[in-house]
Amino acid sequence: MIEAVESTRKAVARLADVEVDSQYLAFRAVGKRSSRTLLIVAR
Repeated sequence: MIEAVESTRKAVARLADVEVDSQYLAFRAVGKRSSRTLLIVAR
């Protein structure tokens, strides 16, 4: 599962290099559920 998360993170970083940060901040502002999901992906 860790490998899946890692490849997902790399894919996201490739698709939206700088947007990852803004998406993380936006999702974090939206709610805990989205924030938690992005925290998992970020790791």
